[in-house]
Amino acid sequence: MRVLVIQAWTLDPAPVQTALERAGITASITRVDFLASLQAALVRDRFDAAILDPTTPELTPELVAAACQENGRDIPLVIMEDVAQVGTQLRYAVEHRRH
Repeated sequence: MRVLVIQAWTLDPAPVQTALERAGITASITRVDFLASLQAALVRDRFDAAILDPTTPELTPELVAAACQENGRDIPLVIMEDVAQVGTQLRYAVEHRRH
């Protein structure tokens, strides 16, 4: 699964990867932390889902959703409130989207 993670570069991405693995998700992660890099990633690659760390400066769920829509990407977006639960939330979001 290809997952776009919107999170400040100063934060360690390992907890997100670990949470995904614990939920049984094997993921290739692309991280971005500002609007221009988000838009570039959406143009360059296709993703199965996105995770937004709400502490990421200047990137709100609304901005992320708008960027996805502008680039023709209809992917589930999970807001990471608790990193330990993000894998379970992502699995649910992706499975729910398919049905």
